[in-house]
Amino acid sequence: MKIKNNELQLMNEIIHIVSDYYGVDIKEDTNRRIISTPRNICVYLIREMTKTLSVELMADQFNRGASNFFNTNLRLVNEMQVNKSLRRQVETLKMVIKTDAKHYHTIGNDAVRLEIYKMLNRFNIEKLKDIKETIENTVTY
Repeated sequence: MKIKNNELQLMNEIIHIVSDYYGVDIKEDTNRRIISTPRNICVYLIREMTKTLSVELMADQFNRGASNFFNTNLRLVNEMQVNKSLRRQVETLKMVIKTDAKHYHTIGNDAVRLEIYKMLNRFNIEKLKDIKETIENTVTY
């Protein structure tokens, strides 16, 4: 299968966005959880959003063995089924990537939007309901 140039650009874009989102270098050669979890999410997103990139090519990008990616991807999918926070983070990143993938060279200009997504991700529904209730109770009509 022929690798498309735009898919290589997309892979690099995903790596950049996920690194910025978590504030870490996901290409760092370590197994520390603070790096490995974002790296695993990045690999999952690359596999989800590209069709022709081989696992070997991704493994080379992260200085890892290809066999690691098969097991890691399966574990991440299973973890997302029970971990709402992780699932929300992945969905937020997908949204950012889908928005920015059309404009490969505008990542620097989208830093504000990425920061907004990060802030929204920190709030949960219950906290937002509490804020709404507080506002409704303090506002008089």
